Amino acid sequence: MPLPLLPNENVYIDHEILYNYSMPAIQAATDHYNIGFIVSGDRRWISNECIRTGHSGDIGIAKPGVYHRNCSISDTPYERYVLKIRTEIFKPVIDIIGNETLNSLCTNYLHFSKNSQKTLYNMCEEMLNEYNKKTPASQLILQGMVYKFFFYIYDNHIKSSTDN
Repeated sequence: MPLPLLPNENVYIDHEILYNYSMPAIQAATDHYNIGFIVSGDRRWISNECIRTGHSGDIGIAKPGVYHRNCSISDTPYERYVLKIRTEIFKPVIDIIGNETLNSLCTNYLHFSKNSQKTLYNMCEEMLNEYNKKTPASQLILQGMVYKFFFYIYDNHIKSSTDN
């Protein structure tokens, strides 16, 4: 099972570079949504709802309770950012876009232009820096940054009929 959020956290972010990494087992988050940004590498994401393939510059979103496993499909190092957002914090996003749209966004990896990828990378770095400060206001600041990040994803992903 993915590590749950700490009791005092509504948002968590980390950045890693992994080599030939595959999740050891199928698992599901219980208390959060995941947003993963692939900086480099190629991934296959297999769940009880869909199978999708992601590449450098893509973003995948996973809902709580969706059992999944992802694995490497290339020798390229896997560099990624992972955001975990507590379900209550993500509710305003769903209220705006609706469950049907969210489900659609969770079905495929989302693709972006090179310029948008640079913006996403910078946004992730900014969130990671704020997360690591761990000031009394960091979690509240991160919530606002997550909303900005999500709606940037929503507005700037390249819609493709060949995603599946």
